[in-house]
Amino acid sequence: MVDVGRPKVIYTRNIYSISPFRRQGNKKERVFTMREKAIEKINTEMQKDPNDPYAEIIGHYIIDRCEDGAVAELVLKEGKTLKGAMEAVVALAKKERHGNVAVLTPGKVFGEVDRYFGMATDLAEQQRALESLGAPTPDRGKKQKPVLDLADFL
Repeated sequence: MVDVGRPKVIYTRNIYSISPFRRQGNKKERVFTMREKAIEKINTEMQKDPNDPYAEIIGHYIIDRCEDGAVAELVLKEGKTLKGAMEAVVALAKKERHGNVAVLTPGKVFGEVDRYFGMATDLAEQQRALESLGAPTPDRGKKQKPVLDLADFL
């Protein structure tokens, strides 16, 4: 069996509703929307180190936030990068550490990414990011059914 490595991370959501091509003379030229440019920017950075699961998680979070055009503009700002967002999270972890241990909740991590890019915090997007990772979601207001086993009555 041959190990082919980890597949490339490519975001494939259809994000445009009109034709993405512009005709100039006899040739078609691809026209990228701001959202597509922001997604491409983050995807390119994610491809630089495809074995980094943290960059992948944060990168997908940023890509999902780019569905909003205003957020895409913030991501495209000069000097704002995925690597910079990762460094901001590491700086927060260093600030929050106790001894040699730092524990950050997902809300703090995604909140720091939002702060780095200048985005408004969106708790619903953070929750969707957690669900996409397979993290358990809190069951607010739901009562759990008791688990009964016949052996308990013997």
